[in-house]
Order: sequence, then structure tokens, then C-alpha cells
Amino acid sequence: MRFLVLFVTLLIATFALVDAAPIDSAALARRGIKERVGGALRGARGLGGKGIRGAKGLVGRVRAKLSGGRGGGGAAAEAPAEIAHRILASIADARTLARLCCVYKHWSVPASYDVSDDATKEPPLWRNPRKDKASATPAGPNPLARLHYGSRPRDTAAAPRKAPWQGIASAPPPSPPIHIMARRSQVAVLRRHTPLLYLQLNFLLSVLLLALAPATPPVAAEFALVAQLFQLQDAASAATGAAPTAPSSTVPVNNAKLAWPTLQNATAYRVLLNTTTVVADNVTGNTVDVYDLPVGRPCNLTVLALNTTAPHLVIVDMSVTVQVTPFVPPAGVKYMVYDNSKPSTAALRSDVYSKTTGLYYSYLYETAANGSVSRLVEQTSPDGYTFTGNKTVLTGSVLCAPANYSCKLERIRFRVNPTTGNIVMWAHFERAQDYALGWVAAAHKAPGDAQLTFDGAYAPLGHDSRDLDFFADDDGAAYVLSATNTNTDMNVYKLSADWTKVDALLATINKGGFREAPSTVKGADGWYYLFTSRASGWLPSAPQVVAAKSMAGPWPAADAAQAVANAATFGAQSGGVAVLAVATNPPQQPAMAMFADRWSSNWPTPGGPTRRLMLPVNTNGGFAWYHFFRSVAYSDNGPSRADQALFGIQAGRIVSVGKPLTASDPSAALPLANDGTSSDPDAVFAPKTVPFWVTVDLGPAAAAIAQVDLTFKMVHGSETFVQYTVLGSNDAARFDLLANMSTAIDVGFSAAWPGGAATKYRYVRVAVDRVVNDVNNHEADFAAGVAEFTVYGLSADAGTTATVSSSRGVTTLPTATPTSVASSAAAAPLSRASGILASAAAAPLLRGAVALAWAVSGVVGFAWLLW
Repeated sequence: MRFLVLFVTLLIATFALVDAAPIDSAALARRGIKERVGGALRGARGLGGKGIRGAKGLVGRVRAKLSGGRGGGGAAAEAPAEIAHRILASIADARTLARLCCVYKHWSVPASYDVSDDATKEPPLWRNPRKDKASATPAGPNPLARLHYGSRPRDTAAAPRKAPWQGIASAPPPSPPIHIMARRSQVAVLRRHTPLLYLQLNFLLSVLLLALAPATPPVAAEFALVAQLFQLQDAASAATGAAPTAPSSTVPVNNAKLAWPTLQNATAYRVLLNTTTVVADNVTGNTVDVYDLPVGRPCNLTVLALNTTAPHLVIVDMSVTVQVTPFVPPAGVKYMVYDNSKPSTAALRSDVYSKTTGLYYSYLYETAANGSVSRLVEQTSPDGYTFTGNKTVLTGSVLCAPANYSCKLERIRFRVNPTTGNIVMWAHFERAQDYALGWVAAAHKAPGDAQLTFDGAYAPLGHDSRDLDFFADDDGAAYVLSATNTNTDMNVYKLSADWTKVDALLATINKGGFREAPSTVKGADGWYYLFTSRASGWLPSAPQVVAAKSMAGPWPAADAAQAVANAATFGAQSGGVAVLAVATNPPQQPAMAMFADRWSSNWPTPGGPTRRLMLPVNTNGGFAWYHFFRSVAYSDNGPSRADQALFGIQAGRIVSVGKPLTASDPSAALPLANDGTSSDPDAVFAPKTVPFWVTVDLGPAAAAIAQVDLTFKMVHGSETFVQYTVLGSNDAARFDLLANMSTAIDVGFSAAWPGGAATKYRYVRVAVDRVVNDVNNHEADFAAGVAEFTVYGLSADAGTTATVSSSRGVTTLPTATPTSVASSAAAAPLSRASGILASAAAAPLLRGAVALAWAVSGVVGFAWLLW
């Protein structure tokens, strides 16, 4: 019924909608009622379809007329009061009633008629095409004398011409003319046409309401949003350049990193706290840091996607709302700290637990001198952390028999089947000397058994299998996901009920994507997330994630996979994702961490010991993101809430994003070097020569520099490392050395932590001396480029700190005074019509009121017409 009423209202409005311009008599006279109706229907279809889509199209046209004048002449946008006055004046004008009479009752105006401004003249002969005759009304004042049917004089003695409603010629109107109200009094006509005027008035007022409130968010949120809480390192320890060894027990975890998918039609984003407080405005990227959230109170964060290029601010979409609760680290929880700047070990509890024995299990993989498997060793633990034992559960002679007694295992995964209670293993199986086989291997055992039962090594269902993941769902089903077709595609296999053999091929995903290192998790939202790395040998590569609501799919195509976080995975490759804590009462986002593999000792030009990076992961609605912190605090045995089990410790606040840049070799792409976007491999500033430098101006406030991150241009197959220095200055002429990275071998991403940063600097420069191809150790000036240059400051101006640091743009807001949507000065540039919308919370009520007004007016108006 709602769509029917809307469609009829649109149809009537197509006939009746007019602006303040005079009516063209010639055009009106040449169009008969059939042509009029046909054009209206074609116009309705042209509005963009039926129902709501059509209404959106009409509202868009009205907005264009209101802001730019007729014909898109580029007139300046009018104030809301002026627009309302003009539309209401147009509705109230007598010419509106005249057109209603002409169109709805099929009256037409003879083309030969013209009228002057003399109000004493009476209108000409008006013909009714249904009755094809006219009659006079009593003489009297002419209520329609203000109408102008064109300004060009006509020759009343011209030859007879056809009327649009007749197939015969009609003579010019006789003199004197007779009144339009043939055999009806003016009161009767007004009474009959008042419902149409009422409908038109209601429709125009509804369109006016929408046009003047263009910042109204959609009723249903359509894009995802994730948030990760983090703690700022205390300034004293950060100034030394040292990594924290433990989270501060007094510094709150009250800052959040937000991330969301980039929307094509959005030019800026606005972040709202609890729907009414603007905490970030004019954000042009898809990530933002929000600082100093209130501790101990749930904070609801929402992102509005805006288009600021239109004459009126338009909200393209609205994100889902995510809730974070800032906290002070609980006194009774023991947090461990993972240092991402050096080789570290995560002390995580084993997830292989047997209810039968009450023990946790861990397995070691030992090799012989020739690289072949020697044995698998089982260890046990009562707490899941400290393991003892040296029990051989599978020998190399048994395991490697299918490969002529020389084999190796990679990506080994153990899980406990909740139905059988057995411990099950799946792994990638190859000959020790190469990767020619492409098989899987499986084994299982009951917790009390002495040996693993080897279930064989083979190509699953005839497909080659490379890197794999063994994923156990919470419903008791299990799956193997493996790279196939020599890493070109990826297969999803469902396992048998006991998890010991492949049962079926469910889907082939990432076709042609050349992905490897799969890792699968399930979020609290019920989505399945598959993280992968680009197949690129040992060097860093671009990470991706695809998501589906079922393991059988549908999964996104490879070219629709989501790029995650950083184009170089922060100098590593996407690896396994560990779930640290899950809270089900109430359901919460699991605490998850990506352990990205930095195979630096295996690089062609070695970059130091191999290590893993621990990157906190957040997922929501099919979207996933992770972040780089030098230090990550975690505990998988203690916090009562999952969101308190994992958080980053950041050296300072981001102070460089969106700030002015200069360079030794500037170009139009220079702003890409600090736009905050490091996940897009194409958003790169590429200088023409090497050496080169890039300098960011932090502004008069300056900052003591705590950390500098660099993401380099990625060239697949010829990745490079950059050797550089970090300099600071307060006059852009004399520079002090802050960090010497001239011997660094960091492929794709590098981070520097200046020590003793007591001095504030306004200008921070990265001076690049060499760009080297890691594969052949040759100069690679062709691959020079900076994708992102990020500076972290211990503090901004004395007594004032930036509350927001965002991708591609930054707005600094005072921390002492909350800013509201209705009154924020920061919101002013994006609020050209802010008087209608008080807050984002009012948007659903506003649209509901408009829809109700349309429905009620339609029913009442048509009932009135029938009466």
C-alpha cells in the first residue's frame, strides 16, 4: 500500500509540480492529455525505477533545481528560508491552480491567446475536450488574470489552426471572451480541485523537507565498521625510544583505531560518538584514531559517509554502530607484552585440550640432517602454557613412506574433534628436496593412545594442495582450505564426521588470485573470514581477506577481495590468526591476533632473524582489519571481557596525516605520501630521482617525535628495501639527526623510534639515500616511492592535544569540550543545511514522518476526491 500511494503521488506530482517560472502557453497548448500522461509515465520511469528509487530520483532533481536554478545555470545555493518561501509562494500562486484545472480536468488553452498585466481583462474561450464546447459564466473580476501564457503577441487574425484535442481546425476565439468556469461557479471548481492542490502541497512540502535535510542518514546502516582499543605509552618511557615491557597500570586504554571500507561516492567521513558528538570530521580516508574516550562507559561509534561536492551535503551511507568500553588494565590480570620490533614469542595457551584426560597437548616437529622428517613429538601440560614430555607419536619412516622415505610437513594443524574426542592432524606434505607433490597428510589419535594413526598422504580429490588451513567450526564440522592449481586458486574441502578424510569439495575461491597462507576464523557476527597472502616467495606481500556467511559460499571473486591494513603487511606476509578469548554471554567480538610471518632470514638479501608480527584483528559484517603497534599487550587467561584481552601500546599520537608536504622532487602525487592510506599499493608518491627527501610540516605546535613509519612502493617480484635517515628542524633549513636507518634492510615497511626525543620539531624529514632490489642487491631507482609517511608525536601544543588523527585528513578538536552535531564548529564546513537535522539519531524519525505524511495525505486526498 505504501508503494502504491507513493507511486500515485509521484504521478500526480509529475503532472502538477511547478516552480515559480511563468507557464509557456504554446507548449501547453500543443500537448494533449494522452501525450501528457505518456510523458509523465516516461518521466516516472526516468526517475530511477519504481517506489523508493523513483522518489530518490525526484528528490535529487528537486535538490538540483533548488540549489542551481533552472537549467543547471549554476546559481548560488539559496538559504533554507528562501527556498521554503519560493516553493510555498509557487504553491499558493493562482497559476498552480490554473495548471491543475487545465491538466486534471482536460482544459486547454488556445495557442493564440495572450494576456497583459491588465487585471480587468477576461480570459478567452476555453474549451473542454470531453464536451467540445464552451459556455460563458457571469461577468466579474477575473481570478486568473495574473497568469501569463507567454509574452509574444499573437496575430488574432491568423489562419485557423487545429486545436490539440480536436481533429478539425478551430477558429480564433470570439470577442468578447467568456469565462473559464463553464456552467460552474468558482466555488464549485475550487471545491472540486482543492484535494489536488492539497496533495500537491503535501508532496512538495515532503520533498522540501528531504531537500533541506540532505544530511539524513539512510534508515538501515549498510557498511561495516571495526574498532580496536589501544593505550598510549607514557611520555617518559616513549621519549627514551624503548619499547614498554608491560602495559601501564595507571594509563587507561581509552583510544580507538577505527577502520571501514572505502565507499566510491564518499568524499569525506564524519565519526559520531553516541550519535550526537562529532569526534572526527572531514576525514577523507577509511581509518581514524579517536583519543581520550571516557573510561568505564560504553562508547557507541558510528561513521557517516558524506559527499561534500554536491550543492547540499549528502549522506551517502551510514555505518553500523560499534561499541567499545575504555578501561584501566585490571589489577588482577597478568598481561604479557609482545615486541614487534624484535624476535618475540607469544605465550598463548594451547587450544588442543582433551576433556578426557584434562590435559593440553603440544606437538614438535623434528627433522634429520637431510631435511626430512625425523619424528613428531608429543608434550602435555595441565595449564596449557608449560609443557613437558618427549613422546614420539609418529616416526619419519611411517610418515614419509608415500614419498620414498623423504618428506617434509608445513602448515601443521592439530584440532580436537568434539564428537570422537580424538586429536586430528592435517598438514601440507611434500618431498624433502622440492615442492613437486602438492599433497595433504592426515593423522589422528585418542588422547590416551601411544601413537598417531597415519591416515595417508595424497592429492585431495585429485587436486594438488599447497599451503593449507585446518578449520574446525563450532557446529562440529571441519574443513581444509588449501592453495591449488600451483597457488592459482584455493579449494574449500569439507571433512568427514571424524575429520580424518576429505569428504567433498565445497567451493573454489580466489580463482586466479595467486594466494597462499590461508587462515580462517569465525567472528561473533557469524561470518567466516579467510586471510591470505600473495604468493611471492619469502618477501613481504599484499594481504587480503574474503568473507562469507557459509563455508560453502558464496565467496567474493578474487578481484573483489578486500585489501587489509598495509600493502606490505608491515614488512611481512599474512600468516595464522589466533583466537585469544571468546565471550559468549553476552556475545562479544573475539580477541584475535594475526601472526604475520616476516621471513627476513630467508630473503635474498637477508634482513635479520626471522620473526612474527602480532597484529590485533577486528572483524564485523564481512569486513576485517588489523593494526601495527610496536608493542601489544595480551592475556588469554584472566580478563572477564574479551575486549580487555588484547590491546596495542602506541608510542604517541599521529600528528602528520594530511599536513603540508614538500619534497626534493615534488609532483601532483606528493599528498599521497601522508594521506593515511597504506593499504592501496597504487596510492604512492614516486620521485624521479634517488636520493630524494620528503618533509612534513607539523605546524606551529610542533611535536616531540616518538615514532616514524614508512611504507614503500611495492613492485611484485622485485621488492626493495630503502636506506634512509630521519631528520628534525624548526626552520626547515637546519636539521638534526633523529634516527639513522642507513643500514636497514626492511622490505616494504620500516619503523624508527628516535631516542631522547625531548626537543619538539615542526618539520620532520625522511632523506632516502638508496633504494635497493632485495632479489639481486642492485640499485632500483625505478621502484622508488613512498606510500605512507607517518609521524607520531609525544604531544602537540602545550596544554592542547589533537583528539583525532585520520587518514587523508585531520581535524584537531579541543579535548576539554565535547562537540555536538548541532553546535560543533568543526562540523560547520560540512553542514550547509544543518538547521533541519539536529543529530543522526533523528534521521529515522524524520524519514518515518515523511513516509507517514505521504500515506495519510494520499488516503485522505483520494477519499476527498471520491466524495
